[in-house]
Amino acid sequence: MAMRDVRHAAAERCGGLHTTERKRLHGGRCEIPGARQDIRSERDRGKVEKLCKAEQMDRDNVGTRIGHDARQRQLLAVGGASVTESDSMPDFLPAQRAIELLGIKPQTLYAYVARGWIRAIAQSGTHQKLYSRVDVERVRSRSVARSGHGPVAAGALRWGEPVISTAITEITPEGPRYRSRLATDLIRLGSTYETVADLLWTGVWSGRKAGWEVQAPSKIFYDIASDTISRLPAMRFRELLATLVQLLSVVCDGDRRVYGVDVVSDARQMICVLAGAFAFLSNESLIVPRPGESVARVLTRALHLGRQYESLLDAIMILCADHELSTPTFVARVTASAGANLSTCIQAGIAAFQGPLTGDDLDWVGELLDSAPNKAILLEGFAQTYKRGRQVAGFNHPLYPLGDPRARFLIETITQMPDAAPEALVLIEFIVECERRWRMRPSLPVALVAAQLAFGMPPHTGGALFLLARIAGYVAHVLEQRGEGFLMRPRAKFSP
Repeated sequence: MAMRDVRHAAAERCGGLHTTERKRLHGGRCEIPGARQDIRSERDRGKVEKLCKAEQMDRDNVGTRIGHDARQRQLLAVGGASVTESDSMPDFLPAQRAIELLGIKPQTLYAYVARGWIRAIAQSGTHQKLYSRVDVERVRSRSVARSGHGPVAAGALRWGEPVISTAITEITPEGPRYRSRLATDLIRLGSTYETVADLLWTGVWSGRKAGWEVQAPSKIFYDIASDTISRLPAMRFRELLATLVQLLSVVCDGDRRVYGVDVVSDARQMICVLAGAFAFLSNESLIVPRPGESVARVLTRALHLGRQYESLLDAIMILCADHELSTPTFVARVTASAGANLSTCIQAGIAAFQGPLTGDDLDWVGELLDSAPNKAILLEGFAQTYKRGRQVAGFNHPLYPLGDPRARFLIETITQMPDAAPEALVLIEFIVECERRWRMRPSLPVALVAAQLAFGMPPHTGGALFLLARIAGYVAHVLEQRGEGFLMRPRAKFSP
């Protein structure tokens, strides 16, 4: 098989929305058969897997540069407002700038493109091409790294080389593997969020599908929580979750036992209580979890969904449960290394999640879609963004150059829902068109917005589900960091 054919097979194997996975709902349960593989021999399959792994591991050094100001600029861009090149750092560079950054000749740049090291896109109306800033800086960092371990360590803080050993989650071209088990495979097995959370925390696969037996907080907890909400009506939902975590620690005094065997019990109680807080999204009072009730069931009650959505909510939360060393997870881990209790570590993770470069991406995608009345205007706005060489939040995850398998999996699931809202299907058509025209592959935030629309859930529910599910990952990393037993204290290089 020629290398060109291998790359084509790799794209079908690891990326793209038009995978052959098909989902069917049977009695409220989501069945998702394994994807068909078009690779005809073990030797070719090996080439493809090696290629996918290499390309996935190559993504380093540059994250998505979207802050509050850039967020507003992109909303304006979709509405047709003019945005100049100086408004933000472009995601694609002209040839001369790429050559200057790399310190190479034009012929070398073209060779890098031919080898697949740097992506190039055609510039509208000219014969010139633009080159991916992410790829250029990745190649540049490799060259700089040869000067010593200092530059390597600096680059590690920007999607670079791994800096912490973990047995929890591995990022692969097929998506995250939790304790060596592929997340999508766990969903196909009909696993619940509780089962996966226990796997992340203990490393033991129980296979049980029952809800957790947790002790409900005292009445005083809910009285104080209700009073707090009534006094702070403008509170954002993520701020509410952080407040409830702190309140649980103070009122229930669970964190006194944080170094004992009860840490898992405290984590379970925390997640179940926060699931009941989703009623806040519909301007209703918090609901109290029932004994043995699953997290998905609590959510369906809080969001007024039918029980047929429970398996789909489990699937969403399993996909979001952990993703290696994301920024909020890293913050929670650093906090744990200082000896902080569980509540403080989780609050630290939630605080980092609220930043414009992390969790706010989920809200930004929803606002972006709401700002355009129809798909045609959305496509025009994305076309203008593309011409300016800028990237859009929610697309082209740096760790998945061939496409985010979590997003692909969730979108395929939604398309097979018999009662998915029409708005969700329109959004999915738009996503498919973006990939076809500009190779803008969706990442998980966009897929969560599609799920939010498909289920008819309140605004911001997709991001809220992401955060609730990710608490399982925060807890797992807190436990692992405590087991390591050292204070995380990196050094800084003085540079006046």
